[in-house]
Amino acid sequence: MESAAVEARPFRKALVMQGNFASGDEGAGVVVTYGLLTIDGKVIEAMPRILVEAFDVRLSETDMSSSFELEFRNWDAWVTCEYEAVDGDLAWSLLIYATREVKQQPSEEELATLLLRCLQTPMFFAWGEYLPGS
Repeated sequence: MESAAVEARPFRKALVMQGNFASGDEGAGVVVTYGLLTIDGKVIEAMPRILVEAFDVRLSETDMSSSFELEFRNWDAWVTCEYEAVDGDLAWSLLIYATREVKQQPSEEELATLLLRCLQTPMFFAWGEYLPGS
């Protein structure tokens, strides 16, 4: 059986929040924010081990929680992934935050590529201000 080629595809930047939210040198703070979308729910169960690989952290330094979950989070995590079901052609929105303690911080494209390689499912990420050809 032939498998279809899978690739990371960018989506319009306006769909995600991203940027540098660290303020000064006080405390950890979020340094990098990643926004990804996917069509496959298996990303939710596989994400913790992928975060460990992508950011070179221990599993205990990660948190994977629904965006609505506040009570049982690992608030001391260096890498956090919030997930939320979305309507339409895409099924899941993933927001990933890394603190300044995290030394290995892949680009959004590198993270999306790692996810698609591990899961064999399309990943969508921001690429800039305008759609190609606009």
